[in-house]
Amino acid sequence: MMKILRRTPELVVLGGLVEDRLLSRQDLQMMSKLPKLDIMRAHLVHTLNTALSNTNTLVMSHQKTLSSHLDQYIKGKQEETE
Repeated sequence: MMKILRRTPELVVLGGLVEDRLLSRQDLQMMSKLPKLDIMRAHLVHTLNTALSNTNTLVMSHQKTLSSHLDQYIKGKQEETE
């Protein structure tokens, strides 16, 4: 819509209605500059996946450390009995 407005300066937009919300001309211009919805969704999914991956890494690190320490303890006990 904003592309059409640039080509026809005779048409003056004062505002608009988007999803039951009344927007001013400035709001409409800002909305026209937003990336497409699919791109915004991809950014959101990437952000959520990154956070999930970081959380998983933090949770698993303590389990790996505990497992490693227990393995060393078991090997130490086996060497003592031999």
